[in-house]
This record gives sequence, C-alpha cells and structure tokens, in this order.
Amino acid sequence: MANKEKEAQKELERKQVLYQKKYSDDNFFKKLSKCAKMIGKPIVKDALTLYFALKFNKVSLSEKALIIGALGYFIAPIDVISDFLLPLGYLDDVAVFAFILNKFSNLKNDIEIHDAVVTKLKEWF
Repeated sequence: MANKEKEAQKELERKQVLYQKKYSDDNFFKKLSKCAKMIGKPIVKDALTLYFALKFNKVSLSEKALIIGALGYFIAPIDVISDFLLPLGYLDDVAVFAFILNKFSNLKNDIEIHDAVVTKLKEWF
C-alpha cells in the first residue's frame, strides 16, 4: 500500500473513532425525531435499519463499528456538509447510509429489522 493510501486509511479510521464517540441511542433518536419530517421517510428508514441492525445483533463486531460510525456521523452537526445548511446538509449523511446499506445489503431483507422499522415509522409519519 502506498504511503498516501496508508495515510488516508489512518485518517478514515481516526474520523470513524471520532464519530463513534458521538453516538448514543438517546442522541440518535433526538436527532432523528427532530429532522424526520424534513429528511423524509426513505432516509429515516435507512437510519432506522442501521439502528435496529445494531440492537438485534444482526452484524459482526467490525460491521457494528462501521454502523456506529455512520450513525455518529449523522448525529454530528458539523461534518462534510454542515447540517445547519437545511436540507442540503443531510446529503452527506444520506450518502454514508447508502454506502453502509449497500455494503450490508442483507439488512434490508431481515424480517425482524423490517418490522421494527415499520413500527417506528408509523409513529413519525
């Protein structure tokens, strides 16, 4: 691996740890409930799919680290595109969710996760 690639990988890992520190269930639901209507049902569905994958232990430890990093990134108001730039500020969060869900495509087909997501969506939409 070239030096630039190694440096980029280290920076990515550092940022992932930083965003993992921002994650908690409470912070996640505060942020999601606050912006759910604005960001829309499909994005909320993706965020909840990742959340329930964690809660139901449907992923490995390394996959959990990626998901917690993604949800922490969502919680952080300052990221690549600041969430204060409504609604454009959520485009980077959507891209992160899409990347993770594409990587773990089986999550969208899990019945237990699906049922939990649908139940939660009914509360907000």
